[in-house]
Amino acid sequence: MKRVMRPTTLRRLNQLHQSIENCVVCDVNRGFKNYPFRKSYRWIPERIKIMFIAEDPPPSGKYIYDGTNEKFTLGILKLMKEAGLISTMRLEEFTRNGLYLTDVVKCPKGKVNHCVRFLVEEIKILNPDFICTLGKKALSAFLKQKDFKLSDYAGRFIPTNEIKPELNFGIPIFSCYFPLKYPVKMSIKGKHLKKLAHRVM
Repeated sequence: MKRVMRPTTLRRLNQLHQSIENCVVCDVNRGFKNYPFRKSYRWIPERIKIMFIAEDPPPSGKYIYDGTNEKFTLGILKLMKEAGLISTMRLEEFTRNGLYLTDVVKCPKGKVNHCVRFLVEEIKILNPDFICTLGKKALSAFLKQKDFKLSDYAGRFIPTNEIKPELNFGIPIFSCYFPLKYPVKMSIKGKHLKKLAHRVM
C-alpha cells in the first residue's frame, strides 16, 4: 500500500521511534530491535478515525502490519467486518477506512508505566478522532484507578473524570475486550464494536 506521510508527522514519528529504540528502562528492551511500531508507518491513515490500542506486541516479533501474524490479523479483521467498520477482511481497507492499531507497550513483556510516555506522544502526533482500548492492560493505561473489572467498562465510553490527566486529550475513549481472548464470546465483542461503529461511521 503506497501512501505519502506528511514530512512533519514522519519526522516526529521517527524521533519517537528513536526514543523507543534507545530506551533502557526495562531490561526486556535491551537488545530488542524488531520494533513493530516502525513497521506500521505505511499503514497510518491520513486521518485516523479510530486508534485501536492493544496491550503489547507478540514476543515472536510477528505483527499485524508485517503480514506474519495471521491469527491475530484475521481475528481482528473479522470483528471489524462484523461491526461494519470494513466490508472486506483486508488491511488495505482497514487503513482506507481510517482505522489504525498500535500498542501501549512498545516491546514484548514491557511495562505499561514505563511505556505510557511513548503512547502519550504517539497520540499527540496522530491525533485520532476516537480511541478504542483492546483488553485490560490497554485500558489500565488510561484509567486513574488501578483495581477494576474490565467487564465494568467493556462496550462503553470511559467517563472523562476517570481518565488520567496526562492521557485526557478530549478524545472519546471506548473500551473493548481483546479480540482473541476470553472470557466473552466473539459475538459480544462484535456487538460492542458495533456501538462504536455507529458513533464513528
